Amino acid sequence: MKDDRRFPRTAETRGPLRTRWRPRPGWRELLTGRSPEALLDRIADGDPLALRDLSAQRIRAASVLVDVDRVHLRALAGVAFEAAAEGPPRKRREVVELVDRVVTEVSEAGPLEGAGPRDLFGTFAGPLELDADALRRACNAFNGCAVAERRAFFELVVERRTLDDAARTLGEDAVRIARNARRALDVALEAAGAPGSAPTREAASPCPGGSATEAGRSGAVEGEDAAVDGATTTEEIAP
Repeated sequence: MKDDRRFPRTAETRGPLRTRWRPRPGWRELLTGRSPEALLDRIADGDPLALRDLSAQRIRAASVLVDVDRVHLRALAGVAFEAAAEGPPRKRREVVELVDRVVTEVSEAGPLEGAGPRDLFGTFAGPLELDADALRRACNAFNGCAVAERRAFFELVVERRTLDDAARTLGEDAVRIARNARRALDVALEAAGAPGSAPTREAASPCPGGSATEAGRSGAVEGEDAAVDGATTTEEIAP
């Protein structure tokens, strides 16, 4: 079995897929029909499938820095076209797996060229004292890192956990977690051209072994971090 770099498995997340995704009751009925355009109209209006929330969860699970709106729009289109071709999903996990594929496709494709100043990168570049293009380069380089490096960064920076808490969550040595997080940060800073970055030899190119195209996807739905935006409750995906 190949190492699944996009969807990490930790001591907390092994086992069945867990998520807080809660589509509206009767959501499968919205996916009945043969016109993908009509189905897309149904599921885009009010987001009854809660695909934006699911997109955010799966981005968090993959520990990548991408625009959730971009993932959400592609997921809406993917669900509509697959339902039109094959009928409504028989299991909820089929939708989750589709969103997983979209997350990987978006992260590997990189930021859109010529995106405007009001996109995700334009919004956050100012507070970080970076221009939008530099932030796009940084995020793209970060997404090329191995999962252990991205996951360590997310635990310490995005989730704002202490090093000890991150070590318990990931089941790894605290020193290794700190080194992995720093390696991912160095790669992102180097790509952005930020002053003062001093990447290690290992981080001189996008993190070693981090190519998503090499990653196996066999564990993509076996487990992931269930907490999203501070939520602590989980719900196992049922057929």
